[in-house]
Amino acid sequence: MTEGPNPQSAIRNPQSLSIVGQRLPRVDAEEKVTGRAEYVADIVLPGMLWGAVLRSPYPHARIRHIDTSRARRLPGVRAVVTADDTPRRTWGVFVRDQPVLAIDKVRYVGEEVAAVAAVDLDTAREALELIEVEYEELPAVFDPEEAMSPDAPLLHEERGSNVAMTIDVARGDVARAFAESDVIVENTYESHPQWHAPIETIGSVAQFSPNGKLTLWMNTQTLFMARGRIAWALDMSESDVRIIQPCVGGGFGGKSCDDNNALVCALLTRASGRPVKLINSREEEFLAGSRPRVPMKIWVKMGFKRNGLVQGKQIRLVADNGAYCGKAPGVFGVSSLRHDTGYRYPNVKVQSHLVYTNKIPTGAFRGFGNPSAEWAVEQTWDMAAEALGMDPLDLALLNAAEPGYISPHGNRVISCELKQCLEKAAELIEWREKRKSGPHPPAPSPNAGGGGATSPHPTPLPLG
Repeated sequence: MTEGPNPQSAIRNPQSLSIVGQRLPRVDAEEKVTGRAEYVADIVLPGMLWGAVLRSPYPHARIRHIDTSRARRLPGVRAVVTADDTPRRTWGVFVRDQPVLAIDKVRYVGEEVAAVAAVDLDTAREALELIEVEYEELPAVFDPEEAMSPDAPLLHEERGSNVAMTIDVARGDVARAFAESDVIVENTYESHPQWHAPIETIGSVAQFSPNGKLTLWMNTQTLFMARGRIAWALDMSESDVRIIQPCVGGGFGGKSCDDNNALVCALLTRASGRPVKLINSREEEFLAGSRPRVPMKIWVKMGFKRNGLVQGKQIRLVADNGAYCGKAPGVFGVSSLRHDTGYRYPNVKVQSHLVYTNKIPTGAFRGFGNPSAEWAVEQTWDMAAEALGMDPLDLALLNAAEPGYISPHGNRVISCELKQCLEKAAELIEWREKRKSGPHPPAPSPNAGGGGATSPHPTPLPLG
């Protein structure tokens, strides 16, 4: 087995911090290959019950009445909870707009309405069928642009609008920049929701101690964030909530505690007085579990001088938030702003809207907002290169950000080696040699080709 670098020697010699080209042992490899690794589904506590969730069949409806009496009488059922058993606090990562169990109305198919804890999963699911819910269906809206209309049905009446967030950025004069440009390119791009689909679905095990402290075993990616959100939603002190993370069978952003699984599990263990396990089925994972990538519609317009210097960029972006905010505002912010840092744009205008719709809430996925926006922006750069008769690499090198550049948001670029990165990547894949035959060199198959793109992603900032 090859050993990795010594941490102490790395401190004395920063150059030894590089791990490129070295073989490093996986610290969890032995447990996983021998089957000793413990996942949340493997956890069994004495007296543990199984949980199941009743979900809304409607995208938008008022809850007129819930009758749980028949479910409570079913042999083996130990607890049934509804919104009446919660502190009725809404919670969220950026915006506190999401109930633990639906309060007065539901806003998407799959939203949690009630939950059951029973001696086994079959009994819990049977009890769900005995819960009677009287709904009054309401008009629903599924397209974010339609949801922005003044006469669209409102998801959150108290807000007075379906627009969850707006970002406007203006630097310079884009209208003048376009008027003075020799080449104008523009296009509209539309991305779609994308689910994480890890091998392991979201799940948790909850237990209250006699002194009222809550312990949750959950496959979250964000332990301390989860503790804060759970404590808030349950009206508890953070010091009374303990999160234990077993092995996680894939997450990719989908297990960053945007969903209600652990909260419902905690409610059931509080109501039953016994530990409870709640594991999403695969269907539930798609209905209301991991929050899919935020769908976006992005219009991009750019202007260039004949020599290739970019003069201005304008973007209009509409993002589908779904029924509740979760991490979508953070993703939305990245998609609206971060692409302004990769190139030296003298004039910029961005108009972005994050919009509520009657669909599953959207959220974090690998790249956290970069892929959707950069996909649109970088394709527009390629369109510009073709219109200018330039190699896309040369166009990128001509306009690439450098140390000292101040972004449209007032951020000074201190460290940046984008040009060096582009040149090295081009060298490694023999970019220029392959393009000698033309802008679209022969590919080995219709599904193979070559291309390049940049995507600025900042390093974490120091806290405190």
